[in-house]
Amino acid sequence: EGKICELYGILGAEPSELRSEGLADAIAETNGAVELLDQQVANHDASQAMAAVENWIALYGDEIDAIFCSSDTMAVAAAEAMKNAGMEGTVMISGFDGTAAAWDCIRDGSMYSTIFNDGYMVGFYAADYAYSAATGILDVATMDQAKRMFCTKVALVTAENVEEYANYQPNFDWTDLDSCINSIYPNASLEG
Repeated sequence: EGKICELYGILGAEPSELRSEGLADAIAETNGAVELLDQQVANHDASQAMAAVENWIALYGDEIDAIFCSSDTMAVAAAEAMKNAGMEGTVMISGFDGTAAAWDCIRDGSMYSTIFNDGYMVGFYAADYAYSAATGILDVATMDQAKRMFCTKVALVTAENVEEYANYQPNFDWTDLDSCINSIYPNASLEG
């Protein structure tokens, strides 16, 4: 329950839209126990996020219970704005991406959480898919459309598990394009 504000990412960008839709769905499930005070587009930009949060502090003050941010860049800026206003740790701030800056904020209590997205896996498989298509290992013209993407797991990172993710080391089978799918969806295959 409580009153929250949302820092939206980039208008028209699918991740921003999906994250905002997820927030709206979660708010709806509270049957009025959570109220969205305001939503501002900050384009994953720290200065825009900080300005929005400073405005919210002036408008709402200690009415704000939480700030939902579409990226860690905006969440870290929101935490900084709260520190500057003497409100550090009084508002639950949540971000996305699992960056080192967010982990530091979680450790010091100025952020509540982030969502870890495995950037190592994303970067490797994006490059490996492109290389495999360019060298003929994959024939994208005959691939099922659903197999043209890869999946990654995400995880909620809070003070309870921040060190686990801060010390994360990738461990993938770099020679097997199916491994990124099979680790999440066993028995899936890129073939066909």
